[in-house]
Amino acid sequence: MKLNLACGKNILEGWENHDKEVDLRERLPWADCVANFILLEHGIEHLTSDRVVGMLREFRRVLKPGGVVRIAFPDSERLAAFTDEEFEQYAKAMRAAGVPPFDLNGYICLIFAAWGHRTAWTKNLLMTLLRACGFEARASTYGESLAPELCCVEGHHKLAGFAAVLETSVVEGVKT
Repeated sequence: MKLNLACGKNILEGWENHDKEVDLRERLPWADCVANFILLEHGIEHLTSDRVVGMLREFRRVLKPGGVVRIAFPDSERLAAFTDEEFEQYAKAMRAAGVPPFDLNGYICLIFAAWGHRTAWTKNLLMTLLRACGFEARASTYGESLAPELCCVEGHHKLAGFAAVLETSVVEGVKT
């Protein structure tokens, strides 16, 4: 079983695609150890940190041993580390996606407070939390994974354009 949660319009063939009908703040509606993969793309930032801890524990419960959760999210630290050239590329992509022009600090503030975001995450922080919830954590890259089934599953770039690739960090947690 492959679960694509908070999927929005990113419907993946061969996956169980679920959006608002599955409340990630509550117990997930699957039995223990039934899923091989869980994808959560641009969803974690919409939850408060206490809910994220509960959600990760639920992911661990639902995953089979060796199962992988893949989480893609806007990374405020990644934006803050942009070179001038990278920022110019990001700002151009954001404008093309319909976001008004801002300086770098303005875009970082959007990651914290716009689009219904409740928390901001960094790759290192999320990897630390995954470990605390019983996963082996590893950094990944947008569109790439050590698990072939998780390659090219992201769809946020279809909504936000190339800006999504530039702002997004990806981490994976393997159930040990």
